[in-house]
Amino acid sequence: MGEKVEYWPRLMKPVEDDTLDEFIRAMDKVLCDSNYGLPLSIYSQTCTGCLRCSRECQVFQETGDFKDTPHFRTEEIIRLYREFFLPESNGNSILHRSSTMEERKQFNLKDLIESLYRCTLCRRCTESCPMGIDHRLVARFGRQVLSEMGLVPQNMGKSTLEQIFGIGNTSAFPKAAIVDTLDFLEEDIYDTYGVKCTIPRDKQNADYLMLAPVSDYMMEAETLMGISMVLDRMGVDWTVSTEYCDAINYGLFYDDRVLMSVLDKIIQEARRLKVKTVIIGECGHATRAALGYWKSHLHAGGIEVKSILQVTSEAIQQGVVSPKREKNPERIVLHDPCNIVRGCGIFKPQREILEACSMEYVEMRPNGRYNYCCGGGGGIVITEDQEKFRLEVPGKVKAKQIAESNAEIVCAPCANCKKMLREVVDYYKLPVSVVGIHDLMAKALSEEKPSHIETAVA
Repeated sequence: MGEKVEYWPRLMKPVEDDTLDEFIRAMDKVLCDSNYGLPLSIYSQTCTGCLRCSRECQVFQETGDFKDTPHFRTEEIIRLYREFFLPESNGNSILHRSSTMEERKQFNLKDLIESLYRCTLCRRCTESCPMGIDHRLVARFGRQVLSEMGLVPQNMGKSTLEQIFGIGNTSAFPKAAIVDTLDFLEEDIYDTYGVKCTIPRDKQNADYLMLAPVSDYMMEAETLMGISMVLDRMGVDWTVSTEYCDAINYGLFYDDRVLMSVLDKIIQEARRLKVKTVIIGECGHATRAALGYWKSHLHAGGIEVKSILQVTSEAIQQGVVSPKREKNPERIVLHDPCNIVRGCGIFKPQREILEACSMEYVEMRPNGRYNYCCGGGGGIVITEDQEKFRLEVPGKVKAKQIAESNAEIVCAPCANCKKMLREVVDYYKLPVSVVGIHDLMAKALSEEKPSHIETAVA
């Protein structure tokens, strides 16, 4: 067991005072505006403190610090709920008293912030809880309370403000750059894979609107090309948007109102283009945010949402897309993103795709619902101040798991996971490469390039 790594996430505003009263007021506001009260009330009466959650947590596995157990973090929030709130029969909760001087002295807001942002929100602990306590939900509630106080990690907060109120995506990638990238990708698909493929833009009345994390336009071109090749080969009527292209939804990590605001941007764009179905690209948290909360949005009616994994798998099973397995002869190990498997229950599609497009793929141990997080879940991968923590604590557990697979390639159908896993691979000098599942599909759909290329006559 290693020692606890101390770190402090840089926030949108400084923590000026360890005030319990301010936290309780924010907690009351969140409880009044949401339905968190009912599960908190149930958990406050059912948690037995058995600590079975601790053996599943990869953070605790590495540090051995009791404060890193999911139970400790959950109990810190539940204790405040028990002390200051009374549940009502309708599921609401009411604030019934103010804090004492002694309680205010004992409360340490900085410690609580650190604890809440040491959790990767992977939900692995909940899989083994005999009482069904969702520790991730409690951690998200705690982060929502912090957000109500304006205490949000800068990387998440600033990126989301840019996405909702600014240029329209988390990386502030201008429209002209998006258009140029799409032009380049069409050329690169032919140059690299010998396939002529058109990527439709801003098409009205298409069956599908495909939204990828905006990072794919800059750092994961192979994934975006593979998705485009699949949709083109399917012969479906599809489009991307140059007005709003970003599937990323950091609200899932810290604020439900932000989550719904990002979904609103997606739904508005789907309605503008009059599409029937939105496809979310290779992004675990974007998939979880969309598939998990879509029906809760007031304006989503009549528009479906799917994961690209589901779409590609269905096309393969129906024989519409026929990848060539021999194009990917390497030993490939599959990483299951937490938000896709535990969050959405999507288990078979990625395996059906790998079976069809590779010669040899193996499972991590454990895998599926019990797979370890990449190490950067819950937004930790994008918070620069947490680099040492994510690499030397949860990332170390993941590095051991990858090494034990004896694979040449790690396949991770999630942009955040790929970023984190590449950091892990570089940090621990593992002899593997990290790719998305549609990177492999692109190779499997490639054609032999002609011996000569026809040139246009001037």
